[in-house]
Amino acid sequence: MSDITKNALANSLTELMAATPLDKITVRMLVENCGLNRQTFYYHFQDIPALIEESIIEETNSILEDISGITTMRESVEKIIRRLYQNKTALYHIWGSSNHEQLEIHLMRICDNFAQKYVNGSEAYKNESEEHKQIMQDLLQCECFGQLVKWFNSGMTIDLMQHVDKVVQMADKGLFRFDK
Repeated sequence: MSDITKNALANSLTELMAATPLDKITVRMLVENCGLNRQTFYYHFQDIPALIEESIIEETNSILEDISGITTMRESVEKIIRRLYQNKTALYHIWGSSNHEQLEIHLMRICDNFAQKYVNGSEAYKNESEEHKQIMQDLLQCECFGQLVKWFNSGMTIDLMQHVDKVVQMADKGLFRFDK
């Protein structure tokens, strides 16, 4: 019952964020939207930021699980971006709120996982030293995160896939390799 209740509260938050800025959403609005009471909310969460944090962690873990078996950078990127677009309005409200730090932390986790998988599985970088691979991974992680920040700050109007496609093409050509 606990997971069902937590999911109902998380879904209620997502629904409300489709029409209401996060900072305007109250516990009363959340529980009325999903048919629960305030005591139930406070049994599971200290406050709305705690619900947001748990929701972000759950979504991050779900995305990482979703891409765990994927071997190509392109397919991983497509799945990640598709998931971000599915939650676009909620993410945008979180990004613009005082709770955006949790979102940043977990977006960075996704970017790190993506970069690590790519560098370790890429033919272009198989002969690089571990130090160079780590530098490449850090570079891709920061580029991925930077593109997400740019996307959020543009009001999510830029074509994220187009930007990331260019980075993938550069990486696939080995343009970030170290010459000896």
